[in-house]
Formats: sequence, structure tokens, C-alpha cells
Amino acid sequence: MVHVFFGAGVFLAELSNLWLYIYRISTCSGERFWNLVWLNCSKEFLEYWKGPCVGGSWSMDKFKDQGGEAKKEKTNFFAIEMQTFNVGGKKDYSSDVLLSASPDYEVERITDYKCQDGIDYYFVKWKNWNEKYNTWEPGINLYGCKYLLKMFYLERRKLYFDARKVIAQKSKIKKRSYGDAFDHSLPPIPPDVRTMNEIMEEYLSIYPVSQNEFDEVLASLGTNLPRPDITKVVFSKLVGRAIFDMLSQVELVDLRKLLIKIEIRKRKRTVDFDNRRWELELNSIAADKPLISVENHVDLVLPPSNFTYLNYSEYFCEPNTQQSGCFCKNSCFENRPRCCGTAGGSEFSYNRSRHLVVPPGSPVYECNDNCDCDDSCQNRVVQDGYNCLEGLSFCIFRTTNRGWGVKTLKNIRRGAFVSVLVGEVVSNEEASTRHQSCDHNVGKYLFDLEFFGDSRYVVDFSSKGNISHFLNHSCSPNLVIHPNWYNHSNYALPRVTFYAAMDIPAETELTYSYVDVEEFRARYGQEFKGGNIPEEFQRCECGSANCVRFMIFPG
Repeated sequence: MVHVFFGAGVFLAELSNLWLYIYRISTCSGERFWNLVWLNCSKEFLEYWKGPCVGGSWSMDKFKDQGGEAKKEKTNFFAIEMQTFNVGGKKDYSSDVLLSASPDYEVERITDYKCQDGIDYYFVKWKNWNEKYNTWEPGINLYGCKYLLKMFYLERRKLYFDARKVIAQKSKIKKRSYGDAFDHSLPPIPPDVRTMNEIMEEYLSIYPVSQNEFDEVLASLGTNLPRPDITKVVFSKLVGRAIFDMLSQVELVDLRKLLIKIEIRKRKRTVDFDNRRWELELNSIAADKPLISVENHVDLVLPPSNFTYLNYSEYFCEPNTQQSGCFCKNSCFENRPRCCGTAGGSEFSYNRSRHLVVPPGSPVYECNDNCDCDDSCQNRVVQDGYNCLEGLSFCIFRTTNRGWGVKTLKNIRRGAFVSVLVGEVVSNEEASTRHQSCDHNVGKYLFDLEFFGDSRYVVDFSSKGNISHFLNHSCSPNLVIHPNWYNHSNYALPRVTFYAAMDIPAETELTYSYVDVEEFRARYGQEFKGGNIPEEFQRCECGSANCVRFMIFPG
């Protein structure tokens, strides 16, 4: 009678405990239902309730080992929570703790693996539980145990390949020639839970790819690579075989190329992201006048980190001279013989469309703040440049052999104003002091203002400037340089302006000549013919028919 009352008491107590979870299992049936019951009820209650699963295929016997003693089977039905897990005395935050309604069920390690009916099962040792309570768990129940799954995979993979080597040696078969003939007797390898990047990093940590290898593949394939046509499963197997020296030389070369392609795609994403960010920064400063885009389909070089975009030059010297103004009441173009444009015996520089009409290199004198004309004057182009450039669109792009360059994305008419050289305007002495310890390449970013005799000032656009900073040299340029003055008449401080020397179609690179090509050819031509090229000279890569082959930069 005592036993009857005890059994009834246990039944009622456990039934009330189970009622607290009834809302969780209202839609459950079959195995999930019994797993939940087992997690929330004691062994005595389950021994009392030995009825079969309603509509199911198993009963309480599923929870018994060979000795007839019930064992607990773990499920992740309630929750998987992030926990700090100690692995080998080292803290790991990889969430290798699998929790249910009770905090006592924690995965200690994974000891075995099998694949049954297409489902991966892992044999789990539970922390603080005897090994006789180990259970087979489907992989989906261990999705919070990535670190343990990864370590088990690496251990099992090593065991597998070591066993294959032993079998191959005993069978007197070359280690790379045997296939899967013996795989039925080897320990099966579970799925690799690592990402493609993690798999690649494992290989590269053992067999790093040299920069020469990387550059060769990059040069032959470029950066516009399609996504590699390979699954993670196949990729993981290839890397595993490579690490255990199971690939032929041809397979190894192909794998290394594949790794480089994946790395190129990864770096390309970083480059594209930084280019878009730089593009937004440039347009926020330039106010879309002109509109600037950035592209790099050649290499993996990031945007220059030591360059500051400016709309206007920074002067470290003052012109200190005032320019007189014109008295044109209606149209400066109609009154051009008496306008500022004819100062110093020069011609009026622009036509009605504000396109330059004077010979290359001629000085350009524009109307200024002291003139009676308004902003619509045809002789106000450079000073109104940002409005003139509003319809233009430029692209800073990566060339194959000359670093960054600039191309126009729209057609440009001959004589149209394109840009003004912007930078830091300093004295010759200051420029020499700044760059005395730099190499001769710095000369490309120093422009001597020597249009009238000796130069006293220099435009230093090495670290600060605008779109003109990225213009490349050509021995047959499509841009021409003119000195320009407005609001002051100091002939030692002209503005350096660029105009279209010809009609320039869209998608054409914009270039100007860093030197007077004919003068340069006359001065150094004989040295080039003799083959005695001074060390400070650089090979010219402009590719034009008029190319002088070598260049030397000032500074």
C-alpha cells in the first residue's frame, strides 16, 4: 500500500511539473515529445509510464543501455545559450555548450561519428556524466558546438590520412595513386564546419603563397574573377589531401591557383569598398563639380592614404598686387579690344561659348573683382570653373603601367576648360627643404611657375590637390597648359590651368606633357642613342608615337 501511495505521489508530482511545460509541447509529437518528457521528468516517473509513444515507433526501451539502466539523451529543443567554455585550460567563446531546460547537460567532447540514412550523427560525451551515458546526437543538435566539431574534424581527418598511408605502405601502393578502395575500412571523416576562409588560412599557415606567385596569377587573370566553381566540401578535401601530401604536383599547382583566386576576390571586395568610400569623400568636397568616380580593375592597390583633396590652392605667399578692372557695361566679348583679356598685349582668350581660342601656352587674363561686368561674362571661366565643370564627369582609374590616371566620362570640346592645378603654393626654397630627402619621383608633383623668366614659386601637389594630381604624362597629350591671372597681377604667381587641346571623346584618358617634348628631345636625344641613360631617368610609358622613351623630372 505504501508503494502504491508513493507511486501515485510521484506520478502526481511529476505530472504537475510536466504541466509547466505543456505550452512548449502542444504541437510536438513522437520522438521530440518523449525527449522533452525525459528532460523534465525523473527516471521514476518514466519507469512508471512505460507506454509506447502515441503513433510512434519506439518506447522507453530507447533510453536503456545494454545493462537495462536508463540513460539520458540530450536535445537542444529548448535553447542553446552562449557560454564560456574551457578547452585545454584556455577560455573559448565559441558557444560549445548545449543547454536544455536543465543546466547540467553540457557537451564535454565528441568521441565518434557516423552517417546513417544521410544524417550525420556524433557520439557525445556529456560533462560530469559517466561515459556510459554518451549518446548519438544528430549534427543539427550541436550547432552551438562549432569549436568541438572543428577539433574533432581535424583529429579524425589526421587519423583517416594516417591510416591510408599505413594501408598504402602495406599494400606497396604509391601514396598518391590509390583512390578510395580502402575507405570502407577507415574511420569516416565528418563534415568540415569551418568556413572557406578558415580552411584556406589553415593551408596558408603551413604552405604560404609567395608574393611572386600571387603577382603572377594576378597579372595573368586580373581582378574581375568569377566566383570559384567549387563547393566547400570539395575544397576542404583538397586542402586536407594537400596538407597530408596526398596531391600530385599538377593538383597542387591547381589548388594553389585556386587559393590565390579566392584571396584575390576577398581583397578585391576590400578594394572596391574603399574606392566607394573614397569616391563619396571626393564628391562631398568637390560638390559634384565635376562629378568624380573611382575604379580599379587592374590590381589590388587601395586609394592613396596620404592625399588630401582641395578645391583651391593653399598659398604660403601672398601676391600683394591689385589688378585693375574693365569698364564694360554690356558685354566684354563685344568690347574685347578694351577688356582685361587684352592686357599686356594679349588677345581676348575665349569665344562666345567660353572655349579657349588663343595659341598653346599663351597667357590668359580674366576679368576680376574690380571689373564692372557680372558673372555671366565670357571672360570669367577659370574663376567660375566649378560652374563650368558642372556638366563634366571624370573617373580616377588604375592604369596597367602608370599608377592612377584620369579619364573623362563625357565628350569634351576643344578649348574647353578642364581643370586648374591645385596644391600648396610655396617658394623654391621651401619646396627644396620639403623634398630634399625624397626620391626623384617627387618631381612629378612639383610645378615650377616659370612662365616669365626664372621661377620663384612652386606648386607642390604631392600630398594635397585636386583631380589634376592624378593626370599622367604623355608625349602626345590631349590637354594644354596656360598660365592664368585674375584678381592680382603678380606675374610670378599665375594659376596653372588645363584646357582641351582637341575634341576628346568619352572614356579617353586625360594627359598633359610634364616637359617640353621637343626641347627635351633636342637636349637628351644623343644620350639616348648612345645608350648612356643616366640613373635619374625613368622609362616613359605613354605609348604614343611621339614618345621620347625616357623622362627626367624636375626637383
